[in-house]
Amino acid sequence: MKQFLGIIGNNAILRIDETDLQLAEGFKLQEDIVAAAKSRLRLILMTIISRRSLG
Repeated sequence: MKQFLGIIGNNAILRIDETDLQLAEGFKLQEDIVAAAKSRLRLILMTIISRRSLG
């Protein structure tokens, strides 16, 4: 369970960083949040599924 919390925490940091980069490019805040969440969700799910199947 601790591993999943670490993955989620790391994801939050990466989403904030990605949102900041998109804001600098001129995106609107709501668009940035949605785009960052979509791009990271797939990676989180793949990591969780692979870790559950391995251990």
